[in-house]
Amino acid sequence: MGSPESFVELVQEKVDNPLDFSKILKDAFQSRGNDPSKFNVSRLIITTHIYYNNLITGENTYSKLSLVDLAGSERYNC
Repeated sequence: MGSPESFVELVQEKVDNPLDFSKILKDAFQSRGNDPSKFNVSRLIITTHIYYNNLITGENTYSKLSLVDLAGSERYNC
């Protein structure tokens, strides 16, 4: 049994503010592949690393958020 063609596009971006993050997220969603029947045929994984330095206390904080959208996870209505 052969496997279908697949393409992997990995992109790493550094952003310094929420507006830039929003633009990159919008571009990621718009570049997803779709087949003619309008079913989602791509997967999207976004991992966000947030580094924060409190200038008053000097405390450093690191957070990580992963958003995963798998192909075929949407509802199908006939």
